[in-house]
Amino acid sequence: LGLVFGVTLVILLGMFDNRIKSPQELESELKLPLLGIIPQLSQSVGPERALLAQHDKDLVAVEAVRSIYSSMHVNPATAASRVFLATSTRPGEGKTFVITNLALIYAMHGEKVLVIDADLRLPNVGPSMGLIGTSGISSWFNGEATIDEAITKNVAPNLDILPVGVSCRNPTQVINHEKFVKMLLEMRTRYDRIFIDSPP
Repeated sequence: LGLVFGVTLVILLGMFDNRIKSPQELESELKLPLLGIIPQLSQSVGPERALLAQHDKDLVAVEAVRSIYSSMHVNPATAASRVFLATSTRPGEGKTFVITNLALIYAMHGEKVLVIDADLRLPNVGPSMGLIGTSGISSWFNGEATIDEAITKNVAPNLDILPVGVSCRNPTQVINHEKFVKMLLEMRTRYDRIFIDSPP
């Protein structure tokens, strides 16, 4: 009876477990192509992880990001796209790492790139790049700075950052505002690629 109960329990758990366990299952469920897989970063990476592609640390992770760049560069669906938005299911999954390093690789290939930190409640792009106390989206939206003053230029060659600056009190109002949409449209005329780091 114990053996029958154990086998039955395992079968039932297998039948009702609907978690995705492999890249193939992910592609099958979402009906979207998988661009790449980033391995977990080594502990020695440190604060330069936001622009890891500039350093000689964790070459496996950097090559994984370069692989995503190559996939996006040859895929007709993404090759002509100019604005990319990244999100995740929860905080801490690495979307800021992917966005900043992918943007850096595009910049290293001669394209003018802007990274916009649109996670207005818990901004990570600015802090991860050491941009503390600078103006950003919040100061631009409140009329305290122009958009050119809010953008941090040449964080790396061809790479500019639009951080949040001071945390916004009402992020939804900012993102849904016509002023934000017009700013995005203007940035499309200035940059070859725009990467947006959004909230989870």
